[in-house]
Amino acid sequence: MKNEYLVTWKRYKSWELEGRRDPKKNKKFILLLVMGIIYFLVGVLLAFALSSFGTNAIALPALFIFLGLMALYFALLSDIVKAKKDYGMCVKAYGVRPTPSDNNMWIRTVIFENGRITVSGDDHSAEFRYLNVSDIESKGDDVKITFLSGEVVRIYKSTFVTGSYEKLISEIKEKNPSVRVTER
Repeated sequence: MKNEYLVTWKRYKSWELEGRRDPKKNKKFILLLVMGIIYFLVGVLLAFALSSFGTNAIALPALFIFLGLMALYFALLSDIVKAKKDYGMCVKAYGVRPTPSDNNMWIRTVIFENGRITVSGDDHSAEFRYLNVSDIESKGDDVKITFLSGEVVRIYKSTFVTGSYEKLISEIKEKNPSVRVTER
């Protein structure tokens, strides 16, 4: 069986940001968001309080406002900046596919055969065994295959070139009955 699709910036960004802003999964996001809001509000309140006393001291309120803005940046935008950088490195490593609609992308091919999963970009490949699959989770068209090592391979139900999602599930479950399959 073969699954093949284009990895675009939009698709890559959704993979990278999935779960990073989920409060149940990412306590750092919540902590930075709360800190940012508190520091920003303290800075604004200090500025108003100091100006009402007739002082021109702006260093302390400015420091709190700056710290608040930095915490909000790291909570909200740093993941996107990092994902964009990583995507650029992947495009260089796997090959550029310029098109008018999306400037850079590459083709990801996932082949399922002989109890192995082979994932390849344009000139990079990785191999996994069915016995190392721990979970298969699907949500709509998106399917995440998670391995015991924690690595994840993404496929899409609609992008099978040969075979089908249902056939893949039965083949993996036949070789590895302990796999958990969840549909959302």
